Amino acid sequence: MDGTIRAYAANGNLLWTYNFAQGAVLFASEPVVGDIDGDGTVVIVYGTYSPTGTANSLVGLNALHGNGLPVLGFPLLLPNETAPKKSIRAAPTIVDLDGDCKVEILAASLGGTVYAWDLPSPYYSDRISWPTGRHDNLRSGSFSGPLLFSSSCPEFVPKPNHVYLPDIWR
Repeated sequence: MDGTIRAYAANGNLLWTYNFAQGAVLFASEPVVGDIDGDGTVVIVYGTYSPTGTANSLVGLNALHGNGLPVLGFPLLLPNETAPKKSIRAAPTIVDLDGDCKVEILAASLGGTVYAWDLPSPYYSDRISWPTGRHDNLRSGSFSGPLLFSSSCPEFVPKPNHVYLPDIWR
C-alpha cells in the first residue's frame, strides 16, 4: 500500500514500477487489462481512491501502457463526486456496452455514480485479456474462465512486421 503499481515477468523479475500516489495517501482498485486505444497492445486500467480524503484531486480512472507509462488522456476524472465519497475502489470493466464496436470503460464510485466512458478506440474482444474484476462474470480469477460478453465486433488484425509487446494472450 505504497501507492506504486508494479509489473513482474513470469520469472519474478521486476519489469517496471509506476508511482501513481506521488507521495499522497492514495490507493488503487483491482486492475483490468485490455487494448483500450486500438493499437493492439494491452493497457492496465485501475481506479484510485483517497481513504483520508487528502488526495481527492488525484482520484480518477488511470491507464498505463505495458511499459508502465501513462496512456494519453488519463486519468479520467469523476466530475459528479465530492469528498469524502470521491473514489473508485472496485475494478473497472472494459466492454463494448452499446454494440458500436468501440471501447467503453465502466466504473462505480463510492458516491453511487456508475461512470461509462465512451472511448473512440475500436473494441477487439480478443485483445481484452482481463476485462473485469477477477476476470469474468463468475469471478473465476482465471484466464480460462468464461468470456465476459460475446461480441460481434471484428478481431484485431496485426500489421505485418510489427511487434506487439508486451502482451497478455488468452
